[in-house]
Amino acid sequence: MERTLQVGQAGPERGFPGTEPIRTPEEVAAMLELHRKGWGAKRIARELGVARNTVRRYLAAGD
Repeated sequence: MERTLQVGQAGPERGFPGTEPIRTPEEVAAMLELHRKGWGAKRIARELGVARNTVRRYLAAGD
């Protein structure tokens, strides 16, 4: 069965809503370092250009 997309829907080439690519070890290290310096998840996300929930997920996972 072929899947057809409606206008405005994300396809595989654009990613699916709510998903982000896996971050590089350098990006994760930056998230953890900024968190150690007292930055909040929202500020880290804004600085690195990633979703806030992505930052929270990596912070919860730790090193």
